[in-house]
Amino acid sequence: MKIQGKNGKEIQDSIRLLIAQGVYQEGDTLPNIRDLAQQLNVNRNTVSTAYAALAKLGVIQTNKRLGTQVSPIKSRGGEGVQSDLQAKICDLTHGNPSRELLPKLKHIHFKDLSAGLYGENIYHEALKQYAIRHLFADILTYHPDACYTLSNGATDGIEKILSAYLLAQDPVAIESPGYINSIKILENQNFHIYSIQVNHQGYHLADIQQALKNNIKALIITPRAHNPTGYSLTAEEALNIKNMLSDYPNTLILVDDHFSLISNEDYQHIIPDNAEHWAVLRSVSKFLGPDLRFCFICCDQHTANLLSRKMNAGTTWVSHLQQDIVYQLLTHPKFEQQVAKARQHYATNNQYFVELMQQKKISCAAKYDGLNVWLEEDRPQEYVKKLLEKGWSVRTGKDFFVENIQLGIRMTLSNLNDSQIKALVDDLAKIMA
Repeated sequence: MKIQGKNGKEIQDSIRLLIAQGVYQEGDTLPNIRDLAQQLNVNRNTVSTAYAALAKLGVIQTNKRLGTQVSPIKSRGGEGVQSDLQAKICDLTHGNPSRELLPKLKHIHFKDLSAGLYGENIYHEALKQYAIRHLFADILTYHPDACYTLSNGATDGIEKILSAYLLAQDPVAIESPGYINSIKILENQNFHIYSIQVNHQGYHLADIQQALKNNIKALIITPRAHNPTGYSLTAEEALNIKNMLSDYPNTLILVDDHFSLISNEDYQHIIPDNAEHWAVLRSVSKFLGPDLRFCFICCDQHTANLLSRKMNAGTTWVSHLQQDIVYQLLTHPKFEQQVAKARQHYATNNQYFVELMQQKKISCAAKYDGLNVWLEEDRPQEYVKKLLEKGWSVRTGKDFFVENIQLGIRMTLSNLNDSQIKALVDDLAKIMA
């Protein structure tokens, strides 16, 4: 099959169909503009317009030496348990909370649940009031007119908000290293990505300033328990970022506060009073479980309207059954106790790791918040291999960097006990000696 079409739209559709059918595969070179125009008997400008549109969508890319090629499929690993590991290998790659510290569903009164219908109120009113009083009281002190909405997890919320405001190739800034799924969203929607460097010393504020000067349309920030580094914003950093953003009130600000209720660090607010469009997302994945696919969102009125419109349009509301289950879990008499236990466990694990690393004189951050610890190493693959030989599966920073560079090691300590953490640090000391 060959490319067909008499106008730009037909040529675009033909090329996309041929790619979908496998006629053209990633890296394949398309005919040059002159040759394709002659083949189709159309003006060169018609082909040029079609190619430009496909390039903007990220379907093709132009290389001065190699010509116009089908763009490579972007591949980036995700979070999750490695099912193919040998039983003797301890998996520290998964990024999950401890299953033992999540609430048990045996407390749910399933017989009392009622499924929702088309056209009904998309919000569980009691859950909404709970969120306003308990989950977003801090945000409402800054923005008393803020609104409440929901999404099927933080990734879903970020994706919906970005798609409501932005178009392909719009510039967006995000942390690097950063949360894999958020970076995937930007890649899959073909946004132009600006990297904000972050490490155990903090955010590279000059990167944020430069991105704003380059007129980014959106900024995505994790204020605490940053994944993968475990870093949390200081009050001074947050104020500096807030002051920068105040000069760019039209920039969309997305704050992914994923570790909210079980963080040992205070929430630092970066959204200025004059920000036009913003959202703070607080997922339940770390303290109720990722399988609930549920996220609370506090945002400005216009953003709330856009999200509600998307949810009301068809079957994309957050399930009433999910909302009811989340409400029952949050209001269970033992919920506060369970959250405190989880918070203490993760903090204790992280601090014990730091103390042991300092005793062994191995470089690491002074403290970590969250489920993971991060080591800034420039030979991660070598260490990953040696750790695997000693029974530990860890992951390099490749998937966490926008640029896919092999720097750093991330280890999830959520399921480890003291003796396992000590054994891990002992092995790290032997390997890094």
